[in-house]
Amino acid sequence: MADRLTGAKKFLLLLPPVFSRAARPAPRRVIAALFGILCLLALSASAQHTGVYLPQGIPVFGYAPDYFQGNGLNLTLSQGISFCQPGTPTRYAGGMLAVADNSTNYIFLNTSSSCAPASNTTGYGANIPIAVVVTAGGVVTSFLDDRTPFRSGSSVANGTSALGTSAIAAGSCASVVTTSAPGVATTDNIMADFNADPTSTLGYQPGAMLTIVKYPTANNVNFKACNNTNASITPGAVTLNWRVVR
Repeated sequence: MADRLTGAKKFLLLLPPVFSRAARPAPRRVIAALFGILCLLALSASAQHTGVYLPQGIPVFGYAPDYFQGNGLNLTLSQGISFCQPGTPTRYAGGMLAVADNSTNYIFLNTSSSCAPASNTTGYGANIPIAVVVTAGGVVTSFLDDRTPFRSGSSVANGTSALGTSAIAAGSCASVVTTSAPGVATTDNIMADFNADPTSTLGYQPGAMLTIVKYPTANNVNFKACNNTNASITPGAVTLNWRVVR
């Protein structure tokens, strides 16, 4: 029967029984028993209080700012650290971040602004994800935690570039092919591959193959085809698939 008792009923079992005058315990024992009961009740109340007010979020293991639900449409971000650029830690002291009402908000570290926390309603893009926050009626209704301690490099931009088909003199390069890539910085890296097998295309055949030089500039990717042979080459049409990472 005792196992079936819960909550306050179990505490009642701890109350000192009513004794006859002859068997009544010393006043000090009664006081000690009452003090013990009060301590148990206080611990129980404290645990319930802490459970209600624990921050909504999980430990981040030093990766990115933790977040708490703030007031209305303001999120409280705790301090944190992230490697915005490889080998360079960026520290955030904590603060508030406003989100849009009646929207799905993406909270992230903005890689284009020293990894400062930011939000939008379109997506993470090339930034470091923190969470998806849904709002309605002036309050936050749900969180989806998207943080991870693993980051192999974020994609800044991607696209395609068609190389030129004009003759390239021996020992020279064709005019640069520049393609817009918003957000790209000169410190980023470009990965590029042909979108099909080019080895049957003039200019990319064994024995008379052009060299492709690639490099980033602010908000752009650039490609040059250079001729290292001793004869002019008029290349056929090829297209490169590219991705910029940092």
